[in-house]
Amino acid sequence: MNAKRTKMGMVSLLAGALLLIGAGFAQASVAYTMRFNDAQTTSEFGSFDTGTQHYSAISTLPSYAIGLAYNPTNSLFYSQDATTGKLFTINQNGAYSTPFGADAGVYYGTAFNTDGSAFWGYDTSNDRFTRIDPATGVATIVSGGNNYKMFAPGNLAYHQGSLYGSGNFTGTGTSSNLFRFTNPTISADVEKIAYVNDYNLDYATYELFSDGTTLYGVNVDDSTLVTIDPTNGAWSSLGTIDTSLPFYGVAYAPAVVPEPSTYALLCISLGVVGIARRKLRNTN
Repeated sequence: MNAKRTKMGMVSLLAGALLLIGAGFAQASVAYTMRFNDAQTTSEFGSFDTGTQHYSAISTLPSYAIGLAYNPTNSLFYSQDATTGKLFTINQNGAYSTPFGADAGVYYGTAFNTDGSAFWGYDTSNDRFTRIDPATGVATIVSGGNNYKMFAPGNLAYHQGSLYGSGNFTGTGTSSNLFRFTNPTISADVEKIAYVNDYNLDYATYELFSDGTTLYGVNVDDSTLVTIDPTNGAWSSLGTIDTSLPFYGVAYAPAVVPEPSTYALLCISLGVVGIARRKLRNTN
């Protein structure tokens, strides 16, 4: 009887440790969102699984927040308080900072590059493409090129070495485009990839984000999730995210890496199991 209990205890201990380790890797397909609740005049920070489209609320913010971009250098998201125009940070658990910096405009579309060395934003209130200092919130206009004016809503995503955008262009004769910035460090020049009529997709109504492998779009109104081919704008629907609030920013963050303490727990558990097995053999 004691031997049976010992075996069951070993199995339970090992299973618990493995579940903890598995939990650390379970967020590989998770994207994060900023949404606005008109009825409560609050914003909600949440996440959804790109495979199942299941949405989970994480925290509520007491103001109207727009835009969302992930900074890989400090593992924080950046968003903007639309009331004051100031930036604030938020971590994956939903804890947010006090807004800081000066009023930099209205940024529905923001994006960091892969190594976090550049932070771009399209100021839809002033029709300008800018580079933002994440420490101070100061925005510097990136001029040059054709610098087409973009509005409603002006989304940005950094994907495989290039900065992509979706929005309505003025002065091009055709609205709702998917486009790529040719060299956003020095110029606002863009290359148009697709128009709304090319694949019957209203690109301007989609928030873009990338997991490094796939370029995604989320419809700001009906929560449809699609994949988008960055070479020609062709798209494929993955389903509808199970939430009713409109999206005002989407960003991807890498999978959560287990902390050293989690690995330590696994090692301790394996050690205890080993000792228990030896005792069990001696008993038998």
